[in-house]
Amino acid sequence: MIDRSTQLPRLASADDIPELIRLRAVMFDSMGVDSDQTDWRSVATCALAERFAAGTLIAVVIDSSDHDAELIASGMASINRQLPGPRNPTGYEARISSISTERDHRRRGLASAVLDRLISELDARGISRVELHATDDGRSLYESRGFRPRPGGVEMRLMQ
Repeated sequence: MIDRSTQLPRLASADDIPELIRLRAVMFDSMGVDSDQTDWRSVATCALAERFAAGTLIAVVIDSSDHDAELIASGMASINRQLPGPRNPTGYEARISSISTERDHRRRGLASAVLDRLISELDARGISRVELHATDDGRSLYESRGFRPRPGGVEMRLMQ
């Protein structure tokens, strides 16, 4: 259930980038990844600004009810175009990432509200292929919205 003391999810703008980066760090820290390890924040700030300007990023946020300009939850969807194929004739797809909620506001339905708004925004844009990486903590939420492990094999990655 959504904490009714907070506002409903809204679309973020480029003005929200500092808070989106801060909440992304909260997500990494919750996953046991040291968010202070590298200087990723300045690069991520530029990348988000570019994606907002290009219209290839949707971010959804929930503002603090204290009106202190701080966000308490967020999530993002990057929109990409791959080569069209039989399972995705338009080639457009999205990757949801950075679903994060401030520790003191967890288990109140905020991540669910952010995810639902992201999915709704993607649907309105005609994007039906949506992927994400789930943590153990988030898996049940994503499964409740219809996400399933990707068929056809194990995801593989090369990091050079």
